[in-house]
Amino acid sequence: YGNSRIVKFSSAGLYLFEWGVFGENKSEFNIPHGLDLDKDGNVYVADRENNKIQKFDSLGNFIAEWKNDIIGQLYSVNVDNYNNRLYGIDYVGIENLVPIGSDIIEFDLGLNLQSNFGRSGNYNGPKARYHDIQVDTNSDIYVGDILNNTIQKFRKIKH
Repeated sequence: YGNSRIVKFSSAGLYLFEWGVFGENKSEFNIPHGLDLDKDGNVYVADRENNKIQKFDSLGNFIAEWKNDIIGQLYSVNVDNYNNRLYGIDYVGIENLVPIGSDIIEFDLGLNLQSNFGRSGNYNGPKARYHDIQVDTNSDIYVGDILNNTIQKFRKIKH
């Protein structure tokens, strides 16, 4: 939780290089809390305390960012390489103490917002605090909820 950098290792575990320092600008981090790679090797980082997602190439060169001005802190990201989508999860609490809930945020791989949904209190049901996210080969979304100690599964409804 005191980290402000991304470190790249070889498949054999050898240190290759790193990038990032503490801060809030491009290529700077304040708790990079989750990351994932797309099929081209681009790196997507959930920069939790800066409440944004940053995208880099495989050499650590900055490509794009999405700043979450909608809600909460961004905890994690996961790439759906089958449908070229990125999913992020956030969390909102009143002064980080009273939980309001979490949402799942969908992007294209250019970090353009597509949709969001979830358990942030905009529905009739229990609050949640999503901490990690995974997407399977069917594009079903799984989130780890640390408020209720559960795993939730979401399946897209086709219209």
